[in-house]
Amino acid sequence: MDYQKNKTKDSYLLGLRKQRRSLKKDYLSKKLDNPFYNRRAKRKEKISGRLKILMISFFALLIILFWLFFYSPLFNIKNIKTNGVTRIGNQQLDSLVFSQTATRRGFIFQQKNLFIFSDQELKKTIQNNYNFAEIKISKKIPNTIILDISERPCAFIWESAKKSPYFIDQDGYLIKEITVSDSDRSKLPVIEDQRDLPDDNYQISLDRQYLSFVFELYQKVNSTGLKIDKFVIDKNSTDSIRVNLKEGPFLLFSFKETQDKQLNKLIALRQEKLKDNFKNIKYFDLRYGDKVFYIDNQEAGK
Repeated sequence: MDYQKNKTKDSYLLGLRKQRRSLKKDYLSKKLDNPFYNRRAKRKEKISGRLKILMISFFALLIILFWLFFYSPLFNIKNIKTNGVTRIGNQQLDSLVFSQTATRRGFIFQQKNLFIFSDQELKKTIQNNYNFAEIKISKKIPNTIILDISERPCAFIWESAKKSPYFIDQDGYLIKEITVSDSDRSKLPVIEDQRDLPDDNYQISLDRQYLSFVFELYQKVNSTGLKIDKFVIDKNSTDSIRVNLKEGPFLLFSFKETQDKQLNKLIALRQEKLKDNFKNIKYFDLRYGDKVFYIDNQEAGK
């Protein structure tokens, strides 16, 4: 009996082992959860959400700043400060600035805004109206334009047949902000242009050495006691200048000869030979070396 029971038990265990060996393990049906993987996914979701919020906040801030700087009334130009102007009223320059603020830049932005306002456009407008020596434009936040102006010094009075007389500086630039009065003619040398020289870019087309020669000659002739009425640029001569005196003859000077040499010839002739008859002479031509050519009014009338 015991032997039969043991045999039956061994047969059962052997069959159970075979059955277990015949079964294949199916790992695909298993659902395995990785706790580290889940934490990483949740972290990515949190970062993605924060990034979206940051981007939305950033673009909202850009829009607010854009409106603040370019469209809000905070930076609209209200004040204009002008330095260096003595010949015209500040209100004339203020008018040019405010006229520009009423225009648009790029068809979109209004120039009343301090950041959009064009410095170069204003500088060009002022130069076209007044032709200053230098213009500096700066901006002061929140709403002020500052103009620093350098005026040109008046060196000569320029006359021509086609235009009213006006001032020019030592470089021949026109000074447009003031007009010439009769009293000014006794204070500055007057130059009459008979050649009708052009004034491109608001500057007379005349060599600066020519103007320097005239200015020095004006001082030297006046120091002799002779009073100059005007200098004349003759249309038929390019290397000489005519000097009209207020009383007496006119004088012809050459740019090729030194002023002192030519003037000394005139002084010597006046003091030693002509004396009181000096005013009866029609002209003196001092342009040719040591010689002086002159003719009196009676001979000139024959």
